[in-house]
Amino acid sequence: MPENHDHPVLKEYKIRKDNNELSPNLYHPTPASLRDECLIVYEERGKPNHDPVLRAFFGAINADENYDNRISNFDIDRFKPLSYFLRGTSQSTNRMNVDLLNWLMRNNDSDPIPSSPPDSTSLPKPWYKALNANVWVALALIIMLLIGKLGFYIWEESIFSTEQPTKTEKCMYWTGYHYEPISCEVIKPGVNIVPLDRGKLKRMRKIPFFVKVTKRDVGKLWRAKVDGKLEYFTDSGMHPVETAKRLLPLSSYMVGKYEVEKNLITDILYWTYYVAFFSLLIFMVFQILWKKKIAKSEC
Repeated sequence: MPENHDHPVLKEYKIRKDNNELSPNLYHPTPASLRDECLIVYEERGKPNHDPVLRAFFGAINADENYDNRISNFDIDRFKPLSYFLRGTSQSTNRMNVDLLNWLMRNNDSDPIPSSPPDSTSLPKPWYKALNANVWVALALIIMLLIGKLGFYIWEESIFSTEQPTKTEKCMYWTGYHYEPISCEVIKPGVNIVPLDRGKLKRMRKIPFFVKVTKRDVGKLWRAKVDGKLEYFTDSGMHPVETAKRLLPLSSYMVGKYEVEKNLITDILYWTYYVAFFSLLIFMVFQILWKKKIAKSEC
């Protein structure tokens, strides 16, 4: 049965690691360092040839042999499951690996650490505890991208939404992206308040700078140049702020002359966002599947 990090041996390992009571080979265990530690402990124990843990992990030896050569020439990949487990790459390992770790941490005269959990019916860990740090980082970045996208969508919707005028609101003013109704008696410093025009209130919108303007918008948008920059609107008439400027219909020539470079930058930004989002998503799924594969190989 696979053992998890609630196992007494693993708990003891973590305690000793935190208290600096482990051999250097066990602090950052690699397959090579685990093999080296097995040789060291085998020498320190007086080369026991009838230890059941050694027999289970390295196999039986003949009466005239010892485990020196067996450990030295042992397939180093066989130590990988225990290495992954101790480093947190996998969340479970088999009983044989736990017994070997128990054997490595025992002193000559010390009692062995219990090799089985006190409660074999304990519930499995919640799903979120099975995710390693890399998966959590990827998940956090995905959530941040989604929150940013949602916030951007809400802001975009807010600049286009217009309240309906009440009976006392006979005027309107320009917010920067659309008209809002207001009472004619209200004074707003620096704001030009004009008589209510329900057609303009409903139809007039300024296109944000980040929105692509293409030839498909010809006949649907009107333009005006202010301070050397083009501004686009969804209705004809006079400019809402520069009231001496008349809005002109958008033409294919103007799109080709002014919008190609801006649209390229917009496309790059959009693709960067989606590539980042899906790359993080694929990475997170790959990490989870890889951990499951490792866990199955250890069973």
